[in-house]
Amino acid sequence: MTKEHTDKSVDLSVIVTAHSEGLIAHKTMLSIFAAVKELHEETTYEIIVSIDNSTDETKTYFESYKDNDIVTILNVSFKDLSQSRNNAVEQANGQYVTFIDADDLMSADWLAGALHTQRTHPGSIVHPEYSITFGDDNLIWKKRDSKDLTKDILCLIDNNLWDSPCLAPRSIFLTHPYIPNGNGFGYEDKHFNSETLSATIPHRVAPQSIFFVRRKVSGSMLRQSVQDGVTLAPTALLSYEKIHSLDISTYAPAETTPTTSSALRTGMHLSKKVLAKIHSRAKSNETYLKLIYPLRQARQDGVRKRLAETYPKWMTDSWKAVHKIDNTTFPAHDLLKTLPWYNAENTVPGYTYATLVKKFSKKPDTLFFVPHLIKGGADMVFINYINELARTHTDWSPAVLQTEAKQSVWASKITKDVDFIDLFHLFEGLDTETQYRLLATFITQNGIQRIIIGNSQLAYDFVSKYQTLIKRLDIAIYCFAFGEEFDDEGRLWGHIHTGIPRIYPVIYRIITDNENTVNKLEHEYSFDRSRFSVHYQPTAAVLKAPVEHTAPQLRILWASRVCKQKRPDLLRAISNKLDKKDFTIHAYGQLEEDFTSHYFDGSNVIYQRPFNGITDLPTNEYDIYLYTSEGDGVPNVLQEMTANGLPIVASNVGGIREFVMNDKTGFLIEDHENIDDYVAAIQQLRDQTLRTSFVQKAQDLLKTRFSADTWRASIARDIDK
Repeated sequence: MTKEHTDKSVDLSVIVTAHSEGLIAHKTMLSIFAAVKELHEETTYEIIVSIDNSTDETKTYFESYKDNDIVTILNVSFKDLSQSRNNAVEQANGQYVTFIDADDLMSADWLAGALHTQRTHPGSIVHPEYSITFGDDNLIWKKRDSKDLTKDILCLIDNNLWDSPCLAPRSIFLTHPYIPNGNGFGYEDKHFNSETLSATIPHRVAPQSIFFVRRKVSGSMLRQSVQDGVTLAPTALLSYEKIHSLDISTYAPAETTPTTSSALRTGMHLSKKVLAKIHSRAKSNETYLKLIYPLRQARQDGVRKRLAETYPKWMTDSWKAVHKIDNTTFPAHDLLKTLPWYNAENTVPGYTYATLVKKFSKKPDTLFFVPHLIKGGADMVFINYINELARTHTDWSPAVLQTEAKQSVWASKITKDVDFIDLFHLFEGLDTETQYRLLATFITQNGIQRIIIGNSQLAYDFVSKYQTLIKRLDIAIYCFAFGEEFDDEGRLWGHIHTGIPRIYPVIYRIITDNENTVNKLEHEYSFDRSRFSVHYQPTAAVLKAPVEHTAPQLRILWASRVCKQKRPDLLRAISNKLDKKDFTIHAYGQLEEDFTSHYFDGSNVIYQRPFNGITDLPTNEYDIYLYTSEGDGVPNVLQEMTANGLPIVASNVGGIREFVMNDKTGFLIEDHENIDDYVAAIQQLRDQTLRTSFVQKAQDLLKTRFSADTWRASIARDIDK
């Protein structure tokens, strides 16, 4: 039943937000009645209960107040705490407003103390000095006044300085209403704190006041928010301009080293164990008891003194008074010894976030995630895309974020208009969930419009967790899909299997360099072909005439990463079936995983060195390029070798057949494990005319399907949101 709301001015409106608390709400009401008794006799007040989408039990309980002139019942169906509060504020008659959830408890001196603090510091937002959680989780939180805005901001980036219990002029809540929760946004109290701090409204604590917050294993909005991957809605306090302007130099984290005090504490902890053990064994020994009892008594006295200093008498008295209302919370000695304290003053995540923002030369709207930019074909593809996007979309502001622990020696190849940030080392030391939260804050507060994922595991994991937020912000997600990979046992993996399927619901466009990948993902996952775009990658190399040598011995070049994916084991086996009088095989490449320069010992392969791009290879000294692989898209190195005049023999994996067309633009080994087929193809290429024909036809393909103009047109057409 809903009581008609009256329009009678009062000093204080106590707003109770109810949902499914049932009879537990009675404890809350008892604590409110105890607190209003402590108000000055001239203070007028009202209690407004906002019942939002409630259970029948909760409604039935609050109907018992239908004849109480002080209590007004509002039955609403917002299904949202923020909107329930905002509506109640609009209905309130009080000059001041305070809130309590219908399963929490307030200390008897909270209302009187908060009003006194409010009148002493007019226009402030007043909070209880302490919040104590009880129920399924025990915690104590000591709050403070707002003071140093820079520190407050650094704390608020990843923590909250004040929880929901507060008392303030009604006008503040009307001017700064709570934001609705849901669809990726949450933490309405933290957002309210941020917005009011930005408006220079001070936050203060009422000394010697406590709020008791009930924690539940299930049904807790806070727990659900963490699980669902929600983040703070945009707020002026965390804007790019505000963070960029902060002087954070005094908050740089200090390197921690073991201290004498911590060592002493460890020693004391051990001595307690020793004393307890000795005592248990010496209870019947008078001599031991004379020695041990004084030590044990001194230790216990020390514990009592420490607890008395940490939990003063006023606090335990207030706590015990609340215990008489709800006996599930009590300041028991054993609880106080182990009760954890919430630290809202940790500025390390906030400092890291502010450092990230300051590394940008301008506010970004496009984030391109890469694991690294080293000497690899995929990395060169990413660099080409980054530079082309910066060239064609001059109204965009792209930036590149590195997410793995390698030195990106090719970062210098990125145009100077694009910021390159080593996110891995910046985030190093933060746990994974904190990293995700900071990224969620960054994309939200900076209005990121598009995220491009270039083989970054962190980016896939982040987007997977925050899909609801991504949809809410309408961020266009692009990702690259080249080829699949295999582990040592032959198990399929790679981002096309472990990344793309997880985030498919929020993907705007999947970019690949071959039709084979499109066919594969459509067949295996029933993905919509319209979300794919095939971009055949061009080469920047100048086309050279086919290499021609008259020497009877042919020189074979193998240049790739020396790793399991590139199948150097096939290269060894092929070399051992070729006559050394007729062929020489040289291998170039970065040694990865467990490979060393001695890997090719015992074969006819001569390992040369790593190489830094195609221009670092003496391609004109060779007659054939041999490419082996377990899985690929269309590797750039094939186009580059063709441009340099070398005919190709390659494994038929991934999308290679879309460039190497068997017996036309090269030799394609259908069964990529068949050593004899590689050897037969190489033997046929002793024919110079055939080698020249392959190169010429492959170079014709470079001028059409694989041309730079075709590629640029594809980017302009497909990366369009």
